[in-house]
Amino acid sequence: MGLKHPRYKVAVVQAAPIYLDLDATIDKTIALINEAAASGAALIAFPETFIPGYPFHIWLDSPAWSIGRGFTNRYFDNSLAYDSPEADRLRAAVKAAGITAVL
Repeated sequence: MGLKHPRYKVAVVQAAPIYLDLDATIDKTIALINEAAASGAALIAFPETFIPGYPFHIWLDSPAWSIGRGFTNRYFDNSLAYDSPEADRLRAAVKAAGITAVL
């Protein structure tokens, strides 16, 4: 008789963030966390760079161009810092939902 492993319901997010809007993306992320937990998921996984979004501007031209146009600054300004009020909101939402999030 082989080993029996526990089964888990997992949610995988295939959605877009609210690009370059940290607060709105945090709201959307929390809504997705709550939706997954309400559906019985024990784990929710978000795409790479969900917050602040994929840095498409790096492919537009030279790095100096994207810095000069302000894309890089806006991208950094809307990134998630580990020790920030936004991260605290996410941690509280994950804890309240009783789910594990990969973000």
